[in-house]
Amino acid sequence: MKKIFMMVHELDVNKGGMTSSMFNRSKEFYDADIPADIVTFDYKGNYDEIIKALKKQGKMDRRTKCIMYLSILNKFQIITF
Repeated sequence: MKKIFMMVHELDVNKGGMTSSMFNRSKEFYDADIPADIVTFDYKGNYDEIIKALKKQGKMDRRTKCIMYLSILNKFQIITF
């Protein structure tokens, strides 16, 4: 099974067109039964709130996961709602 990962520096509620395009691509891949999740290397203590707001506003598809790489801990944290 194929799986797509899209990398972005950071996510926030009020970002521009490139971020919106990435959210749209993720939805299109999921609609085609290809999981497409987002990886960020930026650390924000409130990413769970940001992801929740993006999904509530309909900007990010509910199936999309945000994978935050915590380089200081050398581990991944997956944020879903």
